[in-house]
Amino acid sequence: MEERGWRRLSPYDAIGAIPAIAYRLAPQSIVHSWVEVLHDGRWINLEGFILDAGYLDGVRCLFPEARGDFCGYAIGTPKIEAPPVEWTGGDTYIQNTGIDHDFGVFDSPDAFYEKHGANLSGLRRLLFVWMVRHMMNATIGRIGTPPRLAQSLP
Repeated sequence: MEERGWRRLSPYDAIGAIPAIAYRLAPQSIVHSWVEVLHDGRWINLEGFILDAGYLDGVRCLFPEARGDFCGYAIGTPKIEAPPVEWTGGDTYIQNTGIDHDFGVFDSPDAFYEKHGANLSGLRRLLFVWMVRHMMNATIGRIGTPPRLAQSLP
């Protein structure tokens, strides 16, 4: 396995996972990567592994009437009721409708960042590192946790 695919996502994919105030700090596009594997002579994108089943089910519970296209809560899929996230021997995706630019293939994160630089810098980076990511993780934890446990989370 190697990390190969680097893409840029629309920040709208993160609506719901990112608090509104932090969303205003987000860059125009968010750098996103995934693993590609060589399987039976073909490179296969494994982007669908980034969200676990509990989180996906939690988002579906928040939007029980949702069908078809869904964009938000770190999900961008044309079929929220059955996104292609399970391994079947082909590509898996959970954020593919949010991809707005393909940077190509890189053998490592270092090679990518050497060429394209970091997504955030300065005050935005500090706010993300020290505050926003913790808020996002707490939100994601509550969504992907059974309701009785979520009530006890801060």
